[in-house]
Amino acid sequence: MFNSSDPDPQNCIPVRPPVVCGNNTRCCEVVDNSTVSNCQNTTNEEGQSLPCPEPLVCVCEEGYMFNSSDPDPQNCVPVRPPVVCGNNTRCCEIVDNSTVSNCQNTTNEEGQSLPCPEPLVCVCDEGYMFNSSDPDPQNCVPVRPPVVCGNNTRCCEVVDNTTVSNCQNTTNEEGQSLPCLEPRVCVCEKGYMFNSSVPDPQNCVPGENRQL
Repeated sequence: MFNSSDPDPQNCIPVRPPVVCGNNTRCCEVVDNSTVSNCQNTTNEEGQSLPCPEPLVCVCEEGYMFNSSDPDPQNCVPVRPPVVCGNNTRCCEIVDNSTVSNCQNTTNEEGQSLPCPEPLVCVCDEGYMFNSSDPDPQNCVPVRPPVVCGNNTRCCEVVDNTTVSNCQNTTNEEGQSLPCLEPRVCVCEKGYMFNSSVPDPQNCVPGENRQL
């Protein structure tokens, strides 16, 4: 077809196929960046798609946005509410699994929470970690240092109050202590019991068998 905007109006350019809008859209004339008018339906009564003729364009319904990662970029997806980071956090861009950059404050000078806009995400301050068992999973809690079991112990997973499983050694071949990582806990060997009066309460001392 002829294109009057071409320097040589005698040139013909390819006819663009009619645009078909996707899900959660309208076919409208854009008046300015925030206003539309003369909107048309994008489907007929049978639910079949209708073309969106120029100068009209596809725009998202209220509460929806275009998502370029969608297989069909003409589809509109729900706008996600802004994320508000919790306690002991920062709002940062993740460069890789262990590096962050472009961090922003999560509160203003009055201590009020600020949204963390995409592509930034909430990350924990150093020495803190996310805890899914917290009422607000966006809060970060102090990282607990790894537990090192004491004498006459094992590092086991507790099945119930009287049974343990998946026990591991608490020392390596050289006799050096090994951390007891969650969800495992330190339990006493048979014939030993914890004694809170011992300088190191992780040590088990001879006594009534209170092992799990």
